[in-house]
Amino acid sequence: YLVYNAVEGKVNPNTTLFAKANISQTKNTTTQSTEAEYKELVTGVAYRPVNFDRLNLLARYTYLEDNLPSGQVSFKDIVKEKSHTLAGEAVYDLTDRWQLVEKLAYKTGEEKVTGFDFTKTQTWLMVHRLNYNFGKDWQVGGEYRRLTQKQAKDFKQGVLVEVARKVGEFLQVGLGYNFTDFN
Repeated sequence: YLVYNAVEGKVNPNTTLFAKANISQTKNTTTQSTEAEYKELVTGVAYRPVNFDRLNLLARYTYLEDNLPSGQVSFKDIVKEKSHTLAGEAVYDLTDRWQLVEKLAYKTGEEKVTGFDFTKTQTWLMVHRLNYNFGKDWQVGGEYRRLTQKQAKDFKQGVLVEVARKVGEFLQVGLGYNFTDFN
């Protein structure tokens, strides 16, 4: 069984709310038991002031519960996962050419790896990005990313660079390289 629903609406001209639910369940018809379940519930808000269009603020909360079938494991041997993720992003046009983007996300979760009990994790992601628009339709951008994991007391970091071109009013095509080793 699979159910997907999404809704979006404007509170006022500056603020948009959205929500989605992605829920699935796999049953074994022979044993009448549940083999797998997946739940992803998301809610968010976007604040884009009409009279001050240099600023965009976005926030999102995600609840995820993933119970894989007993015969299937992820590439990291994770068989069950539950998590709460809170993310925010601020985009500010410094000038007509320069744009600053700041992203921050926090995830608290529990993962069950084959043969072990649930392990709790707390993870932070910070992204600092700077874009420069040149010519009529071209943009070059770079960002610094840092992923911190509290329980392991470690972090990973890296940079990303890209060049992009606008193709029409609502499409942008880019080429770049991600020097980070995490996703």
